[in-house]
Amino acid sequence: MPQSQFKTASTAASRRGFAKLFTPPPPSAPLRNHLLFYFSACSFVSLVVAEVIGLGFIGGSIQSLTNTAASLLDSQAEDTLANSLLSNAAELVDDAINALSFAVTVASTSAGDTFRSDYSSGPVASYYGADQYLANASVLSSSDVRYPGVLVSLAHSVWIVANDTAATPPMLTTDQAATEAATAHVDIFLRPLYALNTAIHSFDIGFENGFFRTYPGIGNTLSHGAYDVTTRPWYILGKNNQAPTTSVSISAPFLSAFGYGWIMSTVKPIYSTADGSFIGVVGITSELKEFSKFLSSKTVSSRVDVYTADSFGYTIASTSIDFTNTAASVPYSFLNASAPSLSRDFWQNTIVPSLSASIDTESSSFKSAEYQDSQTGEWFLILWKTLAPYANSQASSTQTPSWVAISSSPLAQLTIPVDTSTQNLRNTLPLSAGISFAVFFAVLILILILVWIFTDQISKPLANLSSISSKISNNIGGSDLFEGVDSFGRAQAGGVDETDALQASFYSMVQTVREGSAVKKKNAGEFGVMMFQEGEMIPGWDLGMENREVIELLPDAPPEYPEIHSGPSSSQ
Repeated sequence: MPQSQFKTASTAASRRGFAKLFTPPPPSAPLRNHLLFYFSACSFVSLVVAEVIGLGFIGGSIQSLTNTAASLLDSQAEDTLANSLLSNAAELVDDAINALSFAVTVASTSAGDTFRSDYSSGPVASYYGADQYLANASVLSSSDVRYPGVLVSLAHSVWIVANDTAATPPMLTTDQAATEAATAHVDIFLRPLYALNTAIHSFDIGFENGFFRTYPGIGNTLSHGAYDVTTRPWYILGKNNQAPTTSVSISAPFLSAFGYGWIMSTVKPIYSTADGSFIGVVGITSELKEFSKFLSSKTVSSRVDVYTADSFGYTIASTSIDFTNTAASVPYSFLNASAPSLSRDFWQNTIVPSLSASIDTESSSFKSAEYQDSQTGEWFLILWKTLAPYANSQASSTQTPSWVAISSSPLAQLTIPVDTSTQNLRNTLPLSAGISFAVFFAVLILILILVWIFTDQISKPLANLSSISSKISNNIGGSDLFEGVDSFGRAQAGGVDETDALQASFYSMVQTVREGSAVKKKNAGEFGVMMFQEGEMIPGWDLGMENREVIELLPDAPPEYPEIHSGPSSSQ
C-alpha cells in the first residue's frame, strides 16, 4: 500500500475510533456498556459545564479586578499628583505671596511713619544710586540667588529721581529734598525684612514727586537709562488700588527695568500719617524664578506652572521656564508653554470657566482633564487648583481667584504602574486556566474510574439476575420452577438474595391467576351452554380436547432451600 493511502487509512481509522467514543452503544450491547457510556457522558458533560462556568468566573473576576485596579490606580495617581505636586506647590506659593503681603504692609506703614511730626528726624546718611556713592558695598558671588556678580550694599538703600541719568546727585526740589530726608530712616526696618525672606528681590519706594528709593543699595540703577517711577506698572497698580486703605495688590509679570528678567511686584499705597494723604507706593519686587523654586522642589516627572487666573494666563512660576531671559518680548503665558502647549480653546473653555467664585480656594480640591498636545500629539493629565491669596481688593471682595496652579503629567508615565498591575492580573489567567484544566482532567479521570467500578459492580448482580430469570422461565411447566438456580451463588453475586423477593412476587401472581381462572370456569359452567354452541360462534370447537393450562402445571408453593449464610458453606 502506498504511504499516502496508509496515512489516509490511519487518519480515517483514528477518526472512527474517536467518533466511536461519543457514539451510544447499540441496543443489543451488554447492560454494562450502556451504564458505562451514559454515566461517563453525564459526568463529562457536568464537568465541562462546571469548567466553563469556572473559567468564566475566573475570567470575569480577573477582568473586574483589572478594571477596578486600573480605576483605583488612576484615581490614586490623580490624588497623589494633586497632593504632592499641585497642592503642596500651590501652598508654598501661597505662603510666599502672603509673606510678601505682610512685608509690604510693614514697609508701607513704616514709610508713612517717617513723616510723623514726632518721628525722630535726626540726620541719617542717604546714598545716591551710583557705584561711587555706595558704602560698605561688595560684589556678590556668582552663586548669590538675587544679585550674582553685582556691586551691592546691604547696609543702606539708594535713591534717584525721575528722568535723571546724571552720575552725580542732581539738585532736588523742596518736596523731593523733604522726601529724601524722611525716607532715609526706612533702612532700619528694610534690612531685617530683606534678610528674612529670600523671595524679596528689592524694596522699591516711589513718590508722586518723582523721588525713588530702592533697597538694597545698587550702583547700576542708571546704567539702563532714565527711570520714571510714576510710569512703572507696579506704581500705577498701587496708585489705582487705594480703596480700601489696607489694600495690597500684586501685579502681573513685567520685565525689569534694571535687567533682572521677568518679575512681579507686591504693592501697597503709602499714606502720610501726618495728614492721611496718599503720597506714594511701596513695592516688593520678586523674580519669577524665585517662585519657581517652590514648584521645582516638589516636582517629580511632571511640570507645574502658576498662571494668572484670567484670559491672559500670564505665567508667574514654572518648573520649565528660564525667567532670567531678558530677550523675551512678551510675558510668558499658557500660549508659549511647552510640554504641553495649552491651546487657547482649552484655556478659555475648560480652565477659565472653572475658576469661579464657587471654588473653595482654601481647600485642596482640584479639577482634572485629559489633554492632547496639538504639537506633539502626546496625551497629558492636566490638574489645576486655584491659589488662596487674591491679587487685589476687588478680587477679594468678589472672591474671584487670581492665580491657578496647573500640573501636567504625561499619561504614558502615569499608566506605567496601572499597566503593570493590569498585566500582572492578566498573566494570572493562563495560570488559573491551566490549574483549572489540570483539576478538570484529574477529576474526570477519577470520576471515570469510579464510574467503571460502579458500573462493573452494578452490572454483575443484574446480569446474574437476568440469568436466573431465564432459568426460571425455562423451568415453567416442569416440576421445579427453580431447578438449576444456585441460591448461594445468587447471594454471593449480589451481596443479597434478590430471588427471594422474586419468588414471593411470582407466586403471588400465580395465586392471583389461579383464583381468577377458577372464577372463569364457574361462570363458563353456568353460561357455557348458551354462549358456546358448536358451529355457531366458534367454528371448529373441539369439546373433547383436553384442556391443559400452564397454571395447573405450576407447584403450589415455592421449593424450600437451605438458609443462605454470609460465607460459603463447607457442603457447597
